[in-house]
Order: sequence, then C-alpha cells, then structure tokens
Amino acid sequence: MIADSREPLAIAGIKGGKKAEIDSKTKNIIIESANFEPTNIRLTSRKIGLVTGSSISFENEISPALAKAAMDRATALIQEIAGGEIIGERIDFYPKKFKSARIFFKPDDISKFLGISVSGKEIFSTLKKLGFEVKKSKENFIVSGPAERLDLSIKEDVGEEIARIRGYGKIPPKAPGGLLFPVPPNDKRRCENMIKNLLAAAGLSEVYNYSFAKAGEIEIENPIAADKKFLRANLLDGLKDNAGQNFRYFDEVKIFEMGKVFRRSGAGAKFGDMIEKNKLAGLTAYKAPKPAKEIFYETKGILENVISSLGISDYWFDDSPDTEEVKTERPMAMAEVKIGNESIGYINKDSFEIDLDKLILLASEEREFRPFSKYPAVIRDIAILVSPKTKISEVLDAIQNAGGELLMDVDLFDVYEREETGRARKSLAFHLIFQSNEKTLSDKEANALMEKIIKALEDKREWEVRR
Repeated sequence: MIADSREPLAIAGIKGGKKAEIDSKTKNIIIESANFEPTNIRLTSRKIGLVTGSSISFENEISPALAKAAMDRATALIQEIAGGEIIGERIDFYPKKFKSARIFFKPDDISKFLGISVSGKEIFSTLKKLGFEVKKSKENFIVSGPAERLDLSIKEDVGEEIARIRGYGKIPPKAPGGLLFPVPPNDKRRCENMIKNLLAAAGLSEVYNYSFAKAGEIEIENPIAADKKFLRANLLDGLKDNAGQNFRYFDEVKIFEMGKVFRRSGAGAKFGDMIEKNKLAGLTAYKAPKPAKEIFYETKGILENVISSLGISDYWFDDSPDTEEVKTERPMAMAEVKIGNESIGYINKDSFEIDLDKLILLASEEREFRPFSKYPAVIRDIAILVSPKTKISEVLDAIQNAGGELLMDVDLFDVYEREETGRARKSLAFHLIFQSNEKTLSDKEANALMEKIIKALEDKREWEVRR
C-alpha cells in the first residue's frame, strides 16, 4: 500500500485512490514515480481480483531506471502546457540501485552464434548506437546494456542485437551440421499404435476424455467443473457418456480410448498413495434395440482380434470373474479376460476394459517358435452341460489334461444357459483340434482320444457330455 500514518492512498502498482485524483480546483501536485517488484504485484493483483494496465506492466518487470526519466518528462509537460512551477527538490529513495549485467565475449563468439563473420569494428559501432557501454581489452569485449534493457544478460543476447540491426534477411540460411542418431525403439509405443490401428480397422473411433469425472475414489480439491470433482477410476463411464451424446446424431457408436485411471492403493489411503494404471477400453453401442448376444460376440470378436494380432494365443474368457479388482470395478461383468493365469480385465455385453500395461508386457515376452506340422489336423466338436457356477477354466483343464500332446488347440465357440428338469444348466461347446508332428491321425485314433476326454469329463460330478 501507498499510505500515510492515517489512511491509504493507493494500492501500490495496481490502482490509485480517489484522494489522488486531480480536478479543476487542484493547484498543488506531488509527483511520485515508483517501481515495484514484479512477483509481489502479480500475487496481489490476483489475490484481490483486480487486473489493471498498471499491474500488467509492473508484473512483466519495468527497469527502475525509467522512474527518474518518467518523472522528468511529466514535470516538463506540466511546465510546458499548464504553466506549472517547480517549488521543491526531488527526493530519491533508491537503496539498492539496479546495475546492468556485464557481458564478456569475443567477436568470434558472435560469429559462431550467428553463423556469419562479424568484425569487432561492426560490433563496437552497433552496440554504441544502441546505447551500450562498451569496453575493449585486446580481443575481448566487456559491455553493459542500457539501464532500461533488462533482457540483456548473456553474450547470445548481444548476438541477437547485432543480427537485429544488420537485418535477419542478410543472414543466409544454413542447414545444421552434426550427426543424426535414430530414435531408440519404443516397444510400448509401437504396441499402442498397433492396437489403435487394429481397433480403427474394426470400425472404432478413438476418443480423448478428461481424466476428471463426476464419480471416483479420489476427490480433487479444486475441481474444474461441478461434474469433474474426481479422478476417474475407469474409462468405460466416459465412453458411455460419449455414446449418449452421439446418439443425437448417429444410430450406432463404436469408440475406444487409451488412458490413465486412478485408484486408491488401499482403504484410507491418501491422495499421494494412489495407483495409476494405463487402461484400454472399447464400446459398441446401438441406438435401436439389438440382440444382446450379437452385440456381445461383436465386441468379443474385436477384442480377440487385438489380442491375437499381438501374437498372444493363450487367452481365454472366464465367465466367473474371481479377481478382486474386477469384482469391485465391474461386479456385473459377463466375463474376465485372461492370458494364461493372468487376469487383464473384463468384457461386458457391449464393452471391454483391460489393463494396457499387462497386455503389452505379455505381448512383448519372448515366445518359442514351434514348426507347423505338415500333417493334416482332425477337428471334433464337443458340448458339455455343467452348473452355472462351473468355471470355463475347469472344463478347459479337464479337456487338455485328457487330450494329451496330440490335442493342439481347444476353442470355446458357444455358451448358453437353460432350465432343465427344474434346475439351471449351462452348455459349453468347444472345437477340439488334434494333430501329430509325426504322422496323419486316423479317425480311429481321434475317436479314441475323444472317448478318453468324454470319460474324463463325465467323471466330474454334475457334468454331462451332450451326445
């Protein structure tokens, strides 16, 4: 504040007070010319919510040396135009006077910086015209810029002044020299781009949503909007909002997003203890009603294409999610997505959300190549009735253990539930592929393997092979 012992007169560097105003009755004027510290002016201006031309000028820093020049100019104008008379002496309170930076350089430094030959004579002449204080000692220059030039502190600043006066158009362009090294490969980025291309080829559009949401585990202290008070805990909620908005213009919406989600590391965890995860989510939605089974298989096919295109073959869908994260995040998830025994996410009727880092890590692992068999494969189908609580993984394990080394692959291609004799039953249908690396399998050998598998399945209580 600018004030006397009784009351304030102005907010320093920001706004003058009413008592400092001049009107037609004013006869005596005290002229004050001051300079203010930029950071203080900016903080005060923002805190009180008052931004003025004065505050903007001072917060961008003005040279203290201009205060005297400004006062002298104002005094001269009052004398010249209004017939004023100076009746007092100037009082100058300047405890820590500003000193321009002293800059040391050689003409060769300027020439190298600009890429052209600049003589010491040209440097001396140019800087003198610009008001620099110039001293020369043999080949060395020691210069100080004008007091009002706070932007001059290093020899490169001097080089820019020389270029400005000479003219940038007189400096010929020159390609930079040196060796160029290729950017090291980034497997994570490569996989991300590959996944994006695969999803785009399947007809999905990529979206970018805010990392803030209307619901989540971690609340923000200063939210940017009333509906963005939390850090998002998943990507799917945002995709569903996108679909709802786009249904005004489109009958179907197919979108995906890659991004971070934020969860607390445990009960009672603080903000700094949160866990960040990179996720991939996709949504296939239709405005008009469509059979849920069709939408599910479409969504599942899109996800399967992504995973298999990354070179991963041991993926499967567990229809009884047992991972705590999936149970917490999506308790109504239709199936848990697994690679081997590793859970990477879940799939619903029309959407999926998976752990992108896990997927990329598993896709990047070294895999052993086995030569393809030159002998034809034998394909058989089998369907099993089980209880709704039975996990698909249990049935797969039983089939693979009984099939042995000649069972090359097992694919689940159909799942449905039905009521049978007053109890719920689930039907699972599989393609079984038998193949030998040594010979062509006969029907008799394939049938013997099938009988072995059927016996192993029927040994399980409440399991029934459909014949």
